[in-house]
Amino acid sequence: MRAGEGMFVARTIAGYRVCTLEQSKDELQPLAKSGELMCAACHDEVRYWSQTDSVRPHFKHKSKENCLEDKYGENETIEHQNGKYLLYKHMKESYPESQVELEYRVKETQQRSDVMVIHPNGEKWAINFNAPQSLKTFGLRETIYITQLELKHFGY
Repeated sequence: MRAGEGMFVARTIAGYRVCTLEQSKDELQPLAKSGELMCAACHDEVRYWSQTDSVRPHFKHKSKENCLEDKYGENETIEHQNGKYLLYKHMKESYPESQVELEYRVKETQQRSDVMVIHPNGEKWAINFNAPQSLKTFGLRETIYITQLELKHFGY
């Protein structure tokens, strides 16, 4: 089952990161309705989406016409969304002293890591949950992360 194109993370006009997995519908829906939320990649307005119980709440572009497509972007299955969430939750619990970010945009490559762990010593781990349809990009993504950014890259 396809979940469609969506994201768990958006930014407010003031530049604050918001996440549908950490903040409630009551907090996020009014921000979206007032036009305060935008895509972290293209800065276009996004809306809050929580229509069904079978798909996790997420953000969607109001209009995708002007969005800068992720270099490796694709629609995510519900399984992919759930796997990404479980990895994020596990890393936050396992490394409480580290900064753990969901859908972290790597500026240098314009890629979005499913989960990024930034340790106090500066070491960075890019973690991606790879559904079968995205395995073709895994090798290229890993090469770019490791050779260009000196990141440790893990795929699940």
